[in-house]
Amino acid sequence: MMNIDGKFKKFAGHILPLIQRHSTCYGCCTRIDHLSVLFGKSKILDDIDLHFHCTNFVTIIGPNGAGKTTLLKALLGEVKYQGSITFSSFDAKSKSIPTIGYVPQKLAIDPTSPLTVSDLFAITMAPFSLFNQQQKIKMQESLTTVGAAAQAGRRLATLSGGELQRVYLALALTPLPNLLLLDEPLSAIDAKSADDFYQLLNRLKSSFDLSIIMVSHDIYRVAKYADRMIRLDKKIIDDDIPANVLKKIEEEQRNV
Repeated sequence: MMNIDGKFKKFAGHILPLIQRHSTCYGCCTRIDHLSVLFGKSKILDDIDLHFHCTNFVTIIGPNGAGKTTLLKALLGEVKYQGSITFSSFDAKSKSIPTIGYVPQKLAIDPTSPLTVSDLFAITMAPFSLFNQQQKIKMQESLTTVGAAAQAGRRLATLSGGELQRVYLALALTPLPNLLLLDEPLSAIDAKSADDFYQLLNRLKSSFDLSIIMVSHDIYRVAKYADRMIRLDKKIIDDDIPANVLKKIEEEQRNV
């Protein structure tokens, strides 16, 4: 729902050589090296090494407590960590501080709230000033991009789960990010709406050269759309194309 625009200086660093690992990176990439997260004496993430390319849709799976949301929070700069996160781009103007769009898990909406979609954008885009015409145009462009152009004047409480997630996605695309992070955005959405949402993500990935990183428990459905699947349980268990990761999971289940 929120968009983090060059805010976290820990992304700053020298432009890194682009290392081919899972696919060719033509524009930008995010690299995580030896990342660990401690909460008290508990290690939530342990020595994570990952490399995300633009125009890739990556899904992160794993059991509850595996550290999936914590990894997203580390990318957002919301938790302290050991190790490094660096971003590189061929665009000399963008340097190494990315714009990050974030779609959280489904948020509870007060059914009596008068808050509209337009109000939500105004609060986010202009929290201390008037929501001006230029910002309204950007809002409408983002809503149109995700197929929600007709929702601007509607109350949030009247939207279906699928409609609401498209609104949150539109907000995350304002301004257009380098990285798009999604934390189980489809947990309360029917199968048809979920498929439509995944198809939309793939169109956005191709149209805007996005790096998309999505946490999901719906492993078989997301596997149809993702380019890469990472199985996480405090450490990286698997990192491969979805078909290979699912095959390994099924083999493990047969051997139990």
